[in-house]
Amino acid sequence: MLTCCTPAASKDPAELAAAPPRWMLKGLPIRTSTPVTWVFLASLFDSFEADIQHLGRDISQELREAEDPENRSRCNDVHLREVPVDSEDSDIQGYVQALFCSVVAWAEDSVLQLNLVQRVGRPGGPKNKPPDILAWVHNFQTKEDLMKKVRGLTTCPCLQAPYQDLPRHPAAHHPAP
Repeated sequence: MLTCCTPAASKDPAELAAAPPRWMLKGLPIRTSTPVTWVFLASLFDSFEADIQHLGRDISQELREAEDPENRSRCNDVHLREVPVDSEDSDIQGYVQALFCSVVAWAEDSVLQLNLVQRVGRPGGPKNKPPDILAWVHNFQTKEDLMKKVRGLTTCPCLQAPYQDLPRHPAAHHPAP
């Protein structure tokens, strides 16, 4: 690091102004210490950059959590159709969570929090079709991120079935009043 030397108290001010005093030259860095100082500063700036990126992720997570109470009144349900009834029904929440994480490429349990996952009955529905799965995602923005990613897919990777965002017959599901 650079050190600063001060003039001796016994020096005459006129003598100090005439020529560069030795005390000023002693304060200049040595050639070998300059590259070391630059390496130190570069590593310091790299650590600052990493801290800034980490803080940016923390701020975006906090903003997401602050927005969430506003969006609680919105519908956070995700309907999965034509998922075959298998042994996955014993751990249907784990199956749906793994499915969502594989579609969006999230780490397991990192962002996704599901409040409820269950099969819903099909009163009057076709007997040969499996019942739908209803998943209630805790955070609205997480559900929206999931739906944006899924809307770009043409087939579901686990089911090899075409993806449908809307019911086949909207009028049958929501009759006019």
